Amino acid sequence: MKYLNVLTGFILTLADGAKREFEAGLQEIEDDLADHWYVAAHSEPLTAKQAKALQAASAAPEPAAEQLAPEPEPAAEPEAPAEPVVDAPTES
Repeated sequence: MKYLNVLTGFILTLADGAKREFEAGLQEIEDDLADHWYVAAHSEPLTAKQAKALQAASAAPEPAAEQLAPEPEPAAEPEAPAEPVVDAPTES
């Protein structure tokens, strides 16, 4: 088995007509499939150490969105004038 970082997802049709779907990201793949020219063209090989590091990084919990940004303060309502404002009469 080999570890590969699949760059873009694809479906590989094998010589016997079987189809194998590859999703983008870290994959552990059988040696014969990993050596296929099409798989090699759409992925990059990883060492076991690199694969474990990728797995650990992707398994780390991401902080919740509300923890990242402070809560916005409620909008203050505009103060109403104490007395109604009346326009002075204009002379024509």
